[in-house]
Parts: sequence; structure tokens; C-alpha cells
Amino acid sequence: MDNAAYQLKCGNEKLMGLLEHTQHELKALRSEAAVSREAFNAAVEGRKKAEDEVAYLQGVLEREHVTSLGYRRQIETFHEFASCSPVELGAQRPSLLSDLPSVGRSDCSKWAFVVGRHTYGFLRRSNLLHLLPTIQSVVQFTSPSNWCQFLKPRIPPQDVTYTSQLLLALGMDLLSGSLPSQ
Repeated sequence: MDNAAYQLKCGNEKLMGLLEHTQHELKALRSEAAVSREAFNAAVEGRKKAEDEVAYLQGVLEREHVTSLGYRRQIETFHEFASCSPVELGAQRPSLLSDLPSVGRSDCSKWAFVVGRHTYGFLRRSNLLHLLPTIQSVVQFTSPSNWCQFLKPRIPPQDVTYTSQLLLALGMDLLSGSLPSQ
């Protein structure tokens, strides 16, 4: 991203220099003597092209800026998620865990949009689709830094061995932007 922004900035500076040079030439031609119509028109056309190119590059730079803000937000959310630490098997359940609403099952085809496509794919391959409502409620009602704390105690004992893989899938969905986060 930074390299593309730097290249756009350099291109913008070159075009601004060309624009200033064209303006200087026009002033010089006007002050010297009568300028042929073709030379004047060529200089004006060159200036218009340079202005169009500057406007285009400024638009590209603005789009890159907006895109990079989106990526930055995804990375910050992932860092928040990465800072959570899994709860040990014998640890006490978090106090807010009982406050989480239980989300009922809905049409399976929609789950990939709810919990992220990597997470849904992992759960489907591992035959753990019964965890979908649990994951949805944790993802929907807690921040990413609390997911480990809330997920581990809610996963049935027979499925605990999948926790690290599940957290990895959630992290991949967070980083790719396919997981809605608070």
C-alpha cells in the first residue's frame, strides 16, 4: 500500500511540475511575440491533459487511502483478537457468560455470512455445526479480545480438542474481513 501511495505521490509531483512548466512556457510565449495558434492550442491541450492526469491520480490516491483504512481496521480487530488468551480447561466461567443470549439455528446456507466462511467451512468439515449458534452469539455480542474467554467454556467437552483450530479459523475470517465484528 505504502509503495503504491509513494508512486502516486511521485507521479502527482511530476505532473504538477509539467503543469507549472507548461504555464511558464505559455507566459514566455505571450511575452515574446505573437504565438502561432497551433503552438498556443498545443500548450493549452497539454495543460488540460496534465490537469486530467492530476485529477485521476488524486482520485486513485483517495481510493487507496479509503482501502487502506479498511485494511487497518481489520488488522486492529485481528490484533485485539490475537491478544485474547484461551482459558484453561478447569478455569471458572466468565461472569458475563450467562448474559450472552442463545442464538437459534437458522438456514445453514446463511451461516457462512454470519460466522465467516473459514469458520463455517472448518465446522462443516469437522462435523461441528452444532456449535454455530454458540459461535454466533459470542461473535455477535462480545469483542474479539474476549472470544477465547467466552468460547472455550461454551464448547462441549467432547469438542474441546478443536478449540485452537476453531480460533485459527475465526482469526482468518477476521483478517480477511469476512467476519462481522463489533
